[in-house]
Amino acid sequence: MDPQTTTQRPIKAFLGVAADVAMPVLDVLEPALALVPIPGLGLIPRTLSNVLKNVERARVNAEARKAFISQVEALGALIARIAYPNEALAHSGTGGSERRMGKAIDRVVQSDELIKGIQDLERTMKVLEARASRKRDAIVVADMQRDLMAAIEQFRFRANAAIDRGVQEVRRLLLEAEEDRLLEKLCSVDVGYRSVSEPKSQLMEGTRESILEGLRKWCTDHVPDPVAPKRVYFVSGGAGVGKSSVAYRHCVQLSEPSSATDAPRLGASIFIDRNRGGLTVELLFHALARQLAESLPVLRPHILDAAREYLKKGQRQLPEFSFKELLHEPLSRAAAEIPVGLRLVVVIDGLDECDEQPALQDGIRRLLELVTKFPWLYLFLASRPVPSIMTVLEGSMAAAIVHHYDLQQDLMNRADVKMFLESSVPQIPKYSSFLETHPSYLEELVERADGLFIFARIALNVLNQDLYRDNPEEGFQVVLSKENGLDKMDALYLGILRAAFPPRDLVQSPRLHARLLSFLHVVALLRSPLSPGCVALFADDIHGRSYILGRVGNGAQKQKALTLDDFVPIINLLRSVIYTDPSDGTLMPIHMSFYEFLVDRCTDPQYRVDRCAGHAALALSCLSLVFPGGVKDAVCHLPRLADLEHDYWLQAFLYGFYGDGSLSEHIGGAIPHEELKDALHTALTTAWFPYWTRIAVWAETPGQRALNLR
Repeated sequence: MDPQTTTQRPIKAFLGVAADVAMPVLDVLEPALALVPIPGLGLIPRTLSNVLKNVERARVNAEARKAFISQVEALGALIARIAYPNEALAHSGTGGSERRMGKAIDRVVQSDELIKGIQDLERTMKVLEARASRKRDAIVVADMQRDLMAAIEQFRFRANAAIDRGVQEVRRLLLEAEEDRLLEKLCSVDVGYRSVSEPKSQLMEGTRESILEGLRKWCTDHVPDPVAPKRVYFVSGGAGVGKSSVAYRHCVQLSEPSSATDAPRLGASIFIDRNRGGLTVELLFHALARQLAESLPVLRPHILDAAREYLKKGQRQLPEFSFKELLHEPLSRAAAEIPVGLRLVVVIDGLDECDEQPALQDGIRRLLELVTKFPWLYLFLASRPVPSIMTVLEGSMAAAIVHHYDLQQDLMNRADVKMFLESSVPQIPKYSSFLETHPSYLEELVERADGLFIFARIALNVLNQDLYRDNPEEGFQVVLSKENGLDKMDALYLGILRAAFPPRDLVQSPRLHARLLSFLHVVALLRSPLSPGCVALFADDIHGRSYILGRVGNGAQKQKALTLDDFVPIINLLRSVIYTDPSDGTLMPIHMSFYEFLVDRCTDPQYRVDRCAGHAALALSCLSLVFPGGVKDAVCHLPRLADLEHDYWLQAFLYGFYGDGSLSEHIGGAIPHEELKDALHTALTTAWFPYWTRIAVWAETPGQRALNLR
């Protein structure tokens, strides 16, 4: 039973007790109050009980005795009110959840006013107890009554002050909850460094020390020049050189507590990840505003006021308005309140993965304006050296404030990757003894990695797979394989595919080949990662399409619906390049370059993903989902997913996700053919077809024009 309920019973019983039985109730009240976390409160009933016993034995008239006991009852009621102030707090009109009420009660019982009031009351009770034990005539009882009344009034004053503190706490928590809801409405996407995928956060201790030390000096105005510091630090580099890992580690360093008042601190972090869905430039400004409000108290009220006004005009607005109203104006209003010496760092990684590159150029320019205007603001950016971004960050406007560090130059120093491989590979069972007699394999792997961390990381994943743990030589052959016309990363990807699914096996088993191609097309062409079950759902659907069957022959005809069990072996064999997010179970590549390789650069037709034909197959799958009951039918079609028939969240996700943008993307990249034309015509001429999907399909895209819908 709840101890609060147990103790409240005798306390409430005390409030209605008759005067002639007050003493035994006080005796019961004492152990009940012992469970209340208010120091000293439980001692008062004991002392009061002793006083009352002496008054009961006193030779005084009934009127004086009754007056004294009434004061005892008043004090008992006040003690009960303090012991459990729930009702007082609830009647204040503030309301609130159980968690907020608990915090408010803590504020009451821990308040200085209440502690001081209990101490004073305790002293008064001891004085009364001593006086009552020595002399018990009517005059003494009357004096004790007056002293007790004065003590009660003083205690009531302090108790009310304590409860007022609790009321204020409830109101503060309610306001805080409202503010949190407002910020959540502003941006509900988790894009900070704490939510980044695990592969992006991996950085071996002791590596990348040079650039991390440079970053520490940069945000304290010592890099590149202490006399004329630049407050924008731009890191560029090709795929897999470790930009995201450096950005993540820098965020961790900035988040570590420091006693120095002028120590740099993290203001906001944005990790743009194409695998998790495109982040628009407008949402970029929303996310920055939310995180700045959460990280710096002085900015919070200004950004909250701006957000309230901004959201009155709608959640989705042009980037120029979101930047001006959510960032520029509130930061300007807060400028006079910024603490002296503040250094607030904003980290943005993956600029090249933003879906809106033209709009992003303007977005970067606006962020540079903020840095120029506010001397306490520092900006760290990381990106592949794509022309749209380099044009802005190497332009004349940026020259005075942007320090450019090319991470590619670190590849010439192989020490970090060498340390990583030499410390990691021998820890794999059987590899240590193998390398003692074959040291050249590790030396060649270090040479092949050539300072590229992503190559070393994926190679280690391969060697660590169950398939090669007992066969070190075979594992090294896979990671050291070469292919004419492919660079080392693409050769590694192709080697992994050929080792996991040998070409001869695919020729001998068209069904295996069809399952593999279906899986690769789904994971490489879907807009964002899905759970293995959802991937199986789409792969099962496109497996029977003429496109897949035409690639592998009629021997791949399905005899039954494919289930998750049919794709688990494929997922397991590709663990070295496909990562399962532990937070939600979704699949994504260890590095985006693997999916890009499948779609753009794979030279072997056994594994290549055909972009246009694949988009057409997925468009047909999406169209089947938006028919009435389409999601439910598809889910029930797969035996292992039948238990999700009533999983309305999954159904809403599939229905809404593909009804709002993805369908038009697949149509835009599709090869026009009669089956797709007919399916689109049927959908668009059917009254039930969702209006948001209808708008998306009719959007002006090259694919839609090519289809030339009737």
